[in-house]
Amino acid sequence: MQENQDEKTTLPAEDVNPAQAADETDDVLPPADKPHESKSYLVFYVIGLFCVALVLILLSYVTQVRSDRKLNEMSSQLSTQASAVEGANARVQVLQETVEEQNTTIAELKKTIAEQQAGEKASQERYDAVSALLEAHELEKQGKLIEARAMADAMADRFGADRLDGAGQDDLLTDAQAAIYHDLAVLEPDAAQ
Repeated sequence: MQENQDEKTTLPAEDVNPAQAADETDDVLPPADKPHESKSYLVFYVIGLFCVALVLILLSYVTQVRSDRKLNEMSSQLSTQASAVEGANARVQVLQETVEEQNTTIAELKKTIAEQQAGEKASQERYDAVSALLEAHELEKQGKLIEARAMADAMADRFGADRLDGAGQDDLLTDAQAAIYHDLAVLEPDAAQ
């Protein structure tokens, strides 16, 4: 049996299987070198992991810094826009107050114009009544009593007898003019002829 073992070991190199030869050479290496190689791989692996972690931390920091800058820019833009909106609101409020003041002024002016127009209308009516009265009185002086009486009746139809006789509140004639109208209104054109 020993001879068989010697034969195995004394076999020429050609007859030896290369896989067996590699196994035998691994067996020949001292066992202390194997853990040293695995430790060096482990050290490189750990260093690689730390480098990757460090790169990820740096990327995270850079991303955070960028987002902080963008957030600050957006905050400043928002505050600028907010101040612009406040300024616009203040201007709108001033404009609204101005519009209200102008509307009040316009309403007062319209009221004044209406009063003036009413006064102008009353003055025009008074002028027309006095003109017609003077014309009728002139006709009476000329002896044209029928025309004078017809004009007095036309005045009563147009302006109203109560406004011409001086007894109403909205009189068109003074007391002296009302007396002249009264004389014309009671004229008897047939009796005078």
